[in-house]
Amino acid sequence: EKYALKKLRAELKYQKDLINASSATPEEKEEALTKILELEKQISDESLKHFKTNEEKKREELTETLELFQSIGDEVFGFAGGLLDVVAERNKKNFEEQRGQIEENAAAEIEAIEASALSQEEKAQKIAEINLKAAADKDRIARRERQQEIDKAKFDKSVAIFNIIITNALNVVKAIGNPLKMAAAIVIGASQLALAIAQPIPKHKDGLQKDHAG
Repeated sequence: EKYALKKLRAELKYQKDLINASSATPEEKEEALTKILELEKQISDESLKHFKTNEEKKREELTETLELFQSIGDEVFGFAGGLLDVVAERNKKNFEEQRGQIEENAAAEIEAIEASALSQEEKAQKIAEINLKAAADKDRIARRERQQEIDKAKFDKSVAIFNIIITNALNVVKAIGNPLKMAAAIVIGASQLALAIAQPIPKHKDGLQKDHAG
């Protein structure tokens, strides 16, 4: 393609030089002018073809790069998401066991107090303290469960935003050259991204996102 353009430009220069040559006859100059017009059209067509070919190559390269990013992202997020699910399932089992242990310990302590020689008032006070401690321990577990849900929600939101950005970029690149499709891809992508960003992250019932109680 570059060679064809170079050849056409060389011929164009020759014809222009011919027109400017004092030795050329009027007929030769008229013929040269006709050829110049034809050559300029051929150069214009060839340049446009060359430009379109280069742009198409750039678009293909950009598309391949974005698809590679998408593939890597799917693998990374897929692995991380699977790991989070495994940890969440293990923690869920641990939380249930811890709650059961708290209830079992509290019941044993209350039974011991009931069987003791303490006065009814002292027993009631001790039992209230045991129940209060058990409730606090359960609340700490509940906080950890909610924090785990928050972390998972943040991760899912990040994945959704990443996928929307990459998919939207791919759609825009593929729509280059078609203004209507390109505008539609941008609008749809922006709408999806706005919805994903606006998706609320769950919070603890007291509004905190961290377990300050330990």
